[in-house]
Amino acid sequence: MNSDGFIENSSASPNQQLASAVEDFSAKRVRAALASGANPNFQRRGTPLIILATGWRRLKVLRTLLEHGANPHRRGNQGFTALHMACQCGHYQAVRLLIQHGAPLDAQDVIGWTPLHSAIYKDRFRAAASLLRAGADPNLTDTQGMTPLHLGSNLHDDVNMTRSLISHGADVAARDAQGRSPLHYAARQGLTRIVHALLEHGAKVHALDRDGRTALHYAAQSYDPSTVTLLLRYGADFRIMDRHGNTPLHLAAPFDQPNVVQVFLAVGADPMAQNKRGQSPLDLAVGLRRGIGGVGAVAMLRRNPKIPSLTLCRLLRNTVRRAIWVQGSNALVSELLDRGVSPVSLNAQDFQLMLAHTADFNKANRTTGIPQQTLQVVRLLASRGCRIPPHLTCELL
Repeated sequence: MNSDGFIENSSASPNQQLASAVEDFSAKRVRAALASGANPNFQRRGTPLIILATGWRRLKVLRTLLEHGANPHRRGNQGFTALHMACQCGHYQAVRLLIQHGAPLDAQDVIGWTPLHSAIYKDRFRAAASLLRAGADPNLTDTQGMTPLHLGSNLHDDVNMTRSLISHGADVAARDAQGRSPLHYAARQGLTRIVHALLEHGAKVHALDRDGRTALHYAAQSYDPSTVTLLLRYGADFRIMDRHGNTPLHLAAPFDQPNVVQVFLAVGADPMAQNKRGQSPLDLAVGLRRGIGGVGAVAMLRRNPKIPSLTLCRLLRNTVRRAIWVQGSNALVSELLDRGVSPVSLNAQDFQLMLAHTADFNKANRTTGIPQQTLQVVRLLASRGCRIPPHLTCELL
């Protein structure tokens, strides 16, 4: 038994004794094993001991290994170094210690991440700041073409980290493999402060990705009207169409974002503009997906008093058919009826599809019966003179 109270295996090699000491977090036994000739760069199951000590947050063990010649350039199976590990763990003392011992600041693992990528991904601002002060390159890209600034703009509302990256030379105009800039990502997440910081430092508001989309297209899907408003204030063009012919309003319309829709309508966005498939934002608001937005559709209707009657009739039928999925469907049906659409235009097929969608809803939510939202629409139609098919009356009312 040694002085630490551990029973030593006299037949174990010095390297095995070293690995055991590291796993037991004993700096004293680590020194003894090294004195017996153990290799400080020994690997345990393919992982250098220096990485294990870092991941286990054992600073004394890590320091002992480094002082006895452990190489901070050594990598694990996935290509990461001890510095990657320290940044992921937020072990700031280890980050500083490894930098002092010459750890490679810009080593890239199998997906191209540098320690700075790892620090940004885990929101470790202090680790990122230490790396940048030591000279880490903020513009290296991973296998998807993403820089640390891309990563931070997609994940965290940390404006100090964003400003620090930019002040150390991060390129606000960098593009990833999809042609997206950090501004695209921040806009998609509705990170208004990050968007503002990027714009202040020269990010191009009209930069297009490979799909022909600007940051405003992404902001339209963010549920955050303040991000949309900020981009418009910086001159973003709400008329730009992507390669499918979609304006930002096309992308906002299906997601029941009345506040975002209202911002676009207030600056003159056209809810009847057609994309390459002949669909308008108003069409997309009520006809093509689950969780679609009747409240935003009402706003679009009220901004356009001259919508053709055939279009209004089509909207009524789509809304009735998908009443359970359209948020605010009762308000939308009421608006359409007030605009003069005759409920007589509805037929048995429309109500059969209403029941089919209701069955899908019940299956997805493990419920039974006719949900209140659907009942409200049916009762409204009945009160306006719509004739419910006799063979469906008992199911719907």
